[in-house]
Amino acid sequence: MENKYSELYLKSFEELIGVEIGYADIKADKGKETYDGIRRDLWGHVTPEIWKVIDKMRKLGKVQHGSHFPELNRFVSEFYHKYFWKSNCLDDLPAEIAPELFDIAVNHGSGFAGETIQRAVNMLNNSQKRWKDIIVDGIIGNYTVAAVKASSNYEREMFVIIKIIKGNHYVTLLEKDKTQELFAIGWIRRVRFYETKKRKKK
Repeated sequence: MENKYSELYLKSFEELIGVEIGYADIKADKGKETYDGIRRDLWGHVTPEIWKVIDKMRKLGKVQHGSHFPELNRFVSEFYHKYFWKSNCLDDLPAEIAPELFDIAVNHGSGFAGETIQRAVNMLNNSQKRWKDIIVDGIIGNYTVAAVKASSNYEREMFVIIKIIKGNHYVTLLEKDKTQELFAIGWIRRVRFYETKKRKKK
């Protein structure tokens, strides 16, 4: 992939595709028809190159669950970088935090990812004795980036809070809708509640 992407993005993208890879159209999945995790109903208008190939391959009988087409890798990477990485200022956040927010943004929406980091920042300020609360509006911009940097001494604690919020969201979804239990194992594994290797930002 092109050098226009940071090493951190490339690594995060690689991890994401390890989970999202291929074509899927599962009846119980509220994401409906997807390719590498990209929903056609929500993002088809900005990813026409992807769906043109999918439709062509379908006519040839070459599309089934898990089908992957390497010629689409560039379009998939460009999509995720533009709409989920760059738009959320993730290159400006700590190397351990950014990949988690990226995964949350892709799976639950950028707004939820923004709210997650903002809630984490506010939880760690000891009733505003360490730093002021920030508005929980779901938008990761200059104020949120500055607040995260100001709380850098508590990066590990912030990482754990993000994991807790992420895991709790999955549990809530599973308890609310039994049909989603089909995805329970994959979702819980996605939380990856174990120590991760320290990522280096370059």
